[in-house]
Amino acid sequence: MRLIRAHHPQWTGHLLISTTDDQVHHQEHGDKGRYTLRQDRLTVYWETYAPEVFVRRAEDDSFVFAERLAAAPTTPQAVTLDSNAPPLDYLVLTTQTPLNALVRLQSQPLLQGLASLGWRTRFHHYPHGTPVTVPPASAIIVHYLDPDALTRAAALKALCGARLYCLSSDIYDIDTYTRIAPLADAFFAPTPLHAELLRAAQTKPVFVLPEAIDPIAQPTDGTILPPAATDRLCWFGYPESFAKSCRHLLPHALDDAEFPAEKLALITAPNVSLLAGAEHIPFSPERFYTATAPFRYALLSHFVFDNHINTFIKSPNKLVTALARGLAPVASNTIHYRPLMREYGLENWMFSSPHELATLLRKIKTGAAPDPRLLRLAAEDLRAQLAPERLARQFLAATLD
Repeated sequence: MRLIRAHHPQWTGHLLISTTDDQVHHQEHGDKGRYTLRQDRLTVYWETYAPEVFVRRAEDDSFVFAERLAAAPTTPQAVTLDSNAPPLDYLVLTTQTPLNALVRLQSQPLLQGLASLGWRTRFHHYPHGTPVTVPPASAIIVHYLDPDALTRAAALKALCGARLYCLSSDIYDIDTYTRIAPLADAFFAPTPLHAELLRAAQTKPVFVLPEAIDPIAQPTDGTILPPAATDRLCWFGYPESFAKSCRHLLPHALDDAEFPAEKLALITAPNVSLLAGAEHIPFSPERFYTATAPFRYALLSHFVFDNHINTFIKSPNKLVTALARGLAPVASNTIHYRPLMREYGLENWMFSSPHELATLLRKIKTGAAPDPRLLRLAAEDLRAQLAPERLARQFLAATLD
């Protein structure tokens, strides 16, 4: 195996390429595909999106994104109706596992809520490119970044007359959605900003359906571990998220407040170093709850240092995760977080500059923190507002009209 450092407009990370076959694996994100490497040109044929070309950078032997190729025509994959099985009301079809973030935040809780309301549901995960046999369904739900499942869903729609609903999320490239639009009956977007952009680009209905609370904020075995009464903070996310929103801001704030970097932990991809002196903890959905127990505060920054629309219109899911986990949020005063911080009386814990963040870090050094009652009420309200059954009712209100 060979590890290649790669730079992409939306991320910087590592591609693990096999030296015995043509397989490639994105070390941080988990995406898989095939590759060709000819001289200084690396072409990656991803399983879940269009092929991309990277070229070697001579000064450090890393590879830099050069272009995205037009996706090859999709060959219809095997999809069969199981006519002996009872028909379904809602079928989620995906190549993603239950540990995938979009599955955790979108399709799994939605299906859970629909099932609790008495609808016949099924979550069908299958390996990319393998045959699929499923019962007939009245509606099929797919994620936007799953072209194999979208192709199967379109075939199923033709076979049994099902409606096809697409769950949207990141908007790295609006063309991704315009290509899906002819297949879909409607899109569901996680925020009004996502919905506004999608409505402007195509003609299918777009409804807002908030993301659920990420189950990583809950104990896996029922053992409650309250956040520690400490002056330590944690940040969690992909390495590119840190680069987009923290790398310019945080060093200045730490220096200004004379706040030791050792009191900050970055829960992120393995084998990366994002900030000198800070603890780096490999992210794992199964271990996130216990990994955050030694901390009292969660640092949340969504400034748009990369000038990309997808960074601007993110959902507030990290703030929701922090509050559900019981962590005290120290959040950027940005459109992603401002409404919830104000709603829960936490506006004094927002920052708009390195100086303002340094002021909050000085408060943390004295032991100051938001009122625990506010944090408890926020977590309780989010669990009610984003409960699977409530989200399912919102989904049904849109689709059954």
